[in-house]
Amino acid sequence: MLTLLSWIATIGSILGNIGVIKKKLWGMKIWTFATAVWIIYALITHNKAQLIMFCFYEVLNLYGWYKWKYKKY
Repeated sequence: MLTLLSWIATIGSILGNIGVIKKKLWGMKIWTFATAVWIIYALITHNKAQLIMFCFYEVLNLYGWYKWKYKKY
């Protein structure tokens, strides 16, 4: 289960980054989903440092998604 979860998060993170590099909103959506999976993974494994890092990343992802979607920059 943990291995599958980490692979889903890893593949999502890579695909999301590719989309962001290509300036596609779908990339940000995938990256946000992958970060949420990393948060779940960190909760299950009781890794507090990783949990804090990915929670911070998720806030940045959501803020970036909002700014990108509504062109508020």
